[in-house]
This record gives sequence, C-alpha cells and structure tokens, in this order.
Amino acid sequence: MTSLSRYIPILRKLINDAHDMEIWSFEDASLARLKVTLLLDARSLKDSLAEIVDSVAELTGRHEGQNDAPSKQGQNRELLEELDSICFIAKMEMSNLEQLLRQMEQEDRRWQVLSVCDRSLGTCGRIASAIEAIICSHFGRNSKNRASERTATAIHVRRAYTRFIGEVVALTEDESDMIARNVAKIAKSFAGLVGSEEYRLMRAHDRWQIVELQDRILRWLRSEATDLEGGRSLLQAIGASAPLLADINNRSELIAWDQFTIGHLIETIRYADMEQLVSDEILNRAGTLLGRDSKLDSLLEGEERPTVVKLLAALIHCREQMGHICQSASSAHSLSGLEPAVFAKDKTPEKSENAACEALDHPVP
Repeated sequence: MTSLSRYIPILRKLINDAHDMEIWSFEDASLARLKVTLLLDARSLKDSLAEIVDSVAELTGRHEGQNDAPSKQGQNRELLEELDSICFIAKMEMSNLEQLLRQMEQEDRRWQVLSVCDRSLGTCGRIASAIEAIICSHFGRNSKNRASERTATAIHVRRAYTRFIGEVVALTEDESDMIARNVAKIAKSFAGLVGSEEYRLMRAHDRWQIVELQDRILRWLRSEATDLEGGRSLLQAIGASAPLLADINNRSELIAWDQFTIGHLIETIRYADMEQLVSDEILNRAGTLLGRDSKLDSLLEGEERPTVVKLLAALIHCREQMGHICQSASSAHSLSGLEPAVFAKDKTPEKSENAACEALDHPVP
C-alpha cells in the first residue's frame, strides 16, 4: 500500500500554488479572460486536492502496518483519526466550492468571480496545509505549510484596516454640515488604502467592497457635491460598511496568534516593575495585536509610551473580551477553519514561541 508520506511533496506544491496565485493582478482583466484563466486554474487546483483528499481518506484506516510508520506507535490511532476528521470536513468544503465555481461559469460580475476564486484558493490552501501538518507530525517531519506567512499577512492587513477605520468612521460621525469636506477627506483615506502595499494582500471580497465604495465617493464628488442628502446617505453607507473590515479578527490564524501573544506578554511583564515604561521589544510585540481591542489600540497608538501596569491591564481586558472566540493555543488544528495554528505540534513554550515569532520575520511582500 502506498504510504501517506508520499503525499507530502504533492500537498506542499498545492499549498504553494494556492498561496502564490496573485488574485489582485487579475483585477483589470475582462470577465471573459477571468473565466479562461483564473477560474480554470482555481477549479484545477480544487480538483487536484479533491483527488488527494479521497486517496488519503482511503488510507487512514489501513495504514498502521507500513514500514515507515512512526516510532511512537501509541500516537498512531489518534493522529489517523484526526486526519480522517479533516478529510471528512474537507470533502464537504470542496463540495461547496465545486458548486460555487460552477456557478461562476454563468456569472456576469467580474468581482464576484474574483471573490469566489480567491475564496476557493484560500480554502484549498488551508485544507492542504492542515493535511500536510498532520502527515508531517505523523512521520516526525517539519511542516512547511506557510502558516507563519499567512499569519504575518493577516497582521499587516489588520493593522491597515484598523487605521483606515479610525480615520473614516470619525468623519462619518461628524454631525456638522461640512459634508463635502468630510467626503473629500474620506476619499483620501480610500486612496491611501487602495494605494498601500497591504492592498494586494487583502482578500478579493474586501477589495471589492472598498473599490465599490470608492467609486461611489468619486462619483458624488464629481457631481460638484451639491446633493447634500446624497452626501449624507453616502456617509451613512461608509460608516456602516467600513467597520465590517474588522471581521478580519475572526480568522483562525489571528485568533491563534492573538491568544498566544496576549498570554506570552502577560507572563512576561506581570512580575516587572509596574511603573516603568514598556520596552521597545514588548511594545513591538504588542503592536501585532493592533485591531483586536479598542482599549488596547488606544494605548498602543497613544502619544506617550505606556507603563507596564497600563499595558498589563489592557492585555487582561483584551483576553477577557476575546472570551469564547479564543481557541486553545495548544490546539494544532482548527477544524472549523481547517487552518493549522502557527504552533503546529510543538507544545513546549520554547518551541511554541519560536514558531509564533516566525510571523514577525515576514514583512509585507
């Protein structure tokens, strides 16, 4: 019987293909071109992964007699059951993707095609990553599923969203009659976000919403901004839509990263001098949490460097606010998101910290 380990290089290629496909570069492509390039590539990758999932699922129940079985036989059953569970969920996910991708053949909106292809590639990448991580752990190999890169990307994008939301929402809540002035300032914020390095790292659906709102803003400004009621309606729409970008906090990689980082920082500073100022190292690490909690954000973005006691209080508050949303940092996989945590199977504090800190070594590409 063919060993599970033979799928490791195949899965890694699929992970890289899904990760490296630059959806943003197709934004100016015609609908016809999207359907004969990006859509076909997304379906091909999904089909390839579906074949692997089917093959792996067939092997999970009959694998223990292989010559290259792991030395720790006691872990065999648990790991294979975990792999079987992932494959079961993956099949359901890919069945949904198949329906969506088929619907895109008749879709007449470019951004909808882009968004679904982006979703498909992201889901396939996470499925392949989860399976690769389990198989690598099964055979005592290091996983190369690029989880730290995905975490770093999410941290960068969340930081950009948080600052953008702060700029825009304050202007939409201004009750003065300076509607044209506020819309013009918001237009600059949109231009800054669309022109930023983080823009191409955003998910296609987010870029779609941003670009559509930007088009509405520019159309209103070009109309000489005389329609005040239309301006007020536009500000209301922006005020309702912009905060939705904060939903990035629901991504499994950020939940895992934030929980680990909050716990690590609390343990690091809890016995320090409460009145001393926070060090650069601690402040930089805390900065990766920007966007998770408004109170912590205010402290991190303040003009004065916070004291240890203030940061500790903010971190404890942030941990409490996360509540049930947090997943255990010791969990290697999120079944709901099919996203392996940054920590993989490394349960010791030293290994977990090193794995988590890899995300800080990946600047915006």
